[in-house]
Amino acid sequence: MSKRYFWIIDIEPFFLLMVLALLAAVFFPRWFHSPFAVAKDAAVLVALGFLCVLGAKASLFRRALWVSWGPRQMTVWWSRLYKLGYVLMGLGILLVLAAYRSTP
Repeated sequence: MSKRYFWIIDIEPFFLLMVLALLAAVFFPRWFHSPFAVAKDAAVLVALGFLCVLGAKASLFRRALWVSWGPRQMTVWWSRLYKLGYVLMGLGILLVLAAYRSTP
């Protein structure tokens, strides 16, 4: 049995680091000056995540699948959107907790 190896990576590994650094350069200074900005950005993340999950679930509703748990019955694209929605909601909640913890 032969092992499979990745010979080509489609995304440059440092690309993710560059994107994260740019996002940090934009958002961190705002967050240090105003705790309200953190709460507002967290609310936007949670709302975007909820809309992603709702959009992915709508794909199941169109096929008359009214009760389903998880992305198992979704297509690959909708499944990725579903997971992205939960990641965004989780980041938003962590951001709310961090803002709550950092306020005096």
